[in-house]
Amino acid sequence: LVLAENGRSKYRIVISRGATPSERYAAQEFRRLFREMSGVELPILEGARRDRFEIRIHDCEDVSVWEPGPDGYAIRARDDSITLAGGLPRGVVYAVYDFFEKRLGGRWFARDVAIMPRRDNMVLEPFHELHRPRFEYREVFYTEAFDGDFAARLRSNGAHARLDAKHGGKIAYFPFVHTFHTILPPDKYFKDHPEYFSEIDGRRVGAGAQLCLTNPDVLRLTIECVKGWIRDHPDAAIFSVSQNDCFNNCQCKSCKAIDEREGSPSGSLLAFVNKVAEAVPDRLIDTLAYQYTRRPPKNLKPRENVIVRLCSIECCFSHPIETCDVNQAFRDDLVAWSKVISWGRRWPEPVQRWVPGPTATS
Repeated sequence: LVLAENGRSKYRIVISRGATPSERYAAQEFRRLFREMSGVELPILEGARRDRFEIRIHDCEDVSVWEPGPDGYAIRARDDSITLAGGLPRGVVYAVYDFFEKRLGGRWFARDVAIMPRRDNMVLEPFHELHRPRFEYREVFYTEAFDGDFAARLRSNGAHARLDAKHGGKIAYFPFVHTFHTILPPDKYFKDHPEYFSEIDGRRVGAGAQLCLTNPDVLRLTIECVKGWIRDHPDAAIFSVSQNDCFNNCQCKSCKAIDEREGSPSGSLLAFVNKVAEAVPDRLIDTLAYQYTRRPPKNLKPRENVIVRLCSIECCFSHPIETCDVNQAFRDDLVAWSKVISWGRRWPEPVQRWVPGPTATS
């Protein structure tokens, strides 16, 4: 397929007359990137269809044998035409970036730094590929990657990116993590109900601690809180019921009995989160395997609507996780969690402090 030759092209971009905002944006991005590489401005037409020299950008409705989900896409180049078909709302945008990255050598390094190699002559061999991301939720967690345009180019769909309708939106997640004190604030409850909070060395501790996860009133109030979140945030897909960003988990007799039986404080946490999730079976409930809860329980398994975010904050990311000695304990926990939780519900959280990659010298 000769897409461009000596500054000229026979091709045109075609979208449907009822194209969604993300389909229209995908077409505009294809035109912009094609112009940057070849110098040729392709026209965008609605509804036109001919046998040759078209770049068709649309959803996957006509790919009936394949379920792309919201982020999957199919790219096909043959018979002098190219089809970029994506699941809605985001897959069609991802198809465009995949095409320019893998087939034409484009790269994005920051929101305002890209390499689009000049190609006066642009020729492709026929090909057909299908792609569906293995991870439903993808987020690069540093400020630069929260820019909506850059996030879409990275195929990131996480809650913190500024992704709007043209990008296909994002997976809304409320209210992020470390939510125990959001659910039961100590300044509201501790004075009258210290039993709601962690027992440490025989006394109840409010600030800088966790909740008592075997207290029935804590469970009742948590379920009420989560149902309120669901009511107030109907677009959110995931709701977090997760430990505070500190240690001091409850050591009362009831919590300790579960943790000793399960071999980890994740036991009382997961038992509690499962009960919350049971009360809202049509929503996803997220929790953390973090610091003192990183080791999985021996017997308990998460409900189908429970997501465990496995946090690798202690890990070394200057070397591969699978070979670095510093990461041995995390590797063991990762393998252990994989035996009790489905692959689609395991959420690694690599943290690079303030740098997006290992330090390098020129």
